[in-house]
Formats: sequence, structure tokens, C-alpha cells
Amino acid sequence: IYNMGIDRDTTPFYVMELLEGEPLSEIIKTSGPLSENNALACFTAIAEALAVAHKQQIIHRDIKPANIVVSRDEAGKIVFKLVDFGLARLI
Repeated sequence: IYNMGIDRDTTPFYVMELLEGEPLSEIIKTSGPLSENNALACFTAIAEALAVAHKQQIIHRDIKPANIVVSRDEAGKIVFKLVDFGLARLI
């Protein structure tokens, strides 16, 4: 999340990067479970994302495969990103 706040009409919003990729839920549905290495990379990436959010006092509250986007970086390496902070809470 790059920015968040409340607009003039008291509507909450957040701004995040535009992602190209596929939800992990779709990958599992079409290709089956992740390999052990990819599962570990996914777990690590999501744990790191949650740690950053928690340092900002944000609790995600909806961790599931549909809220993890899988894409590739410029070098072709698989990247896992946590999305959909719609149910998140500030503590």
C-alpha cells in the first residue's frame, strides 16, 4: 500500500501498485499445489508483507489464496504479493 486515507466525502481509500498476474487460487485450481520451493517462497513473501503491515498497525484479516497474486519480476523470478486490504483494520 502506497497511500491511504479518507476523501472529502468520508470514503476510505488506499492506493497500491498495479499488478499483473494471477491469483494463487486460480493457479492451484488449474495446476495443483505449489512445489515445495514455491510454497516456501510464497509463505516467506506473505509473512514479510504481514510484518510490514503490522508495523504500520494494519491487520489484514482475509489471508487466502485468492488474495495472493502470483507474477514474475523483470528477471523472470516468481513473485507473491498480498492484496485486498478491504477488510483490514487499523489497531
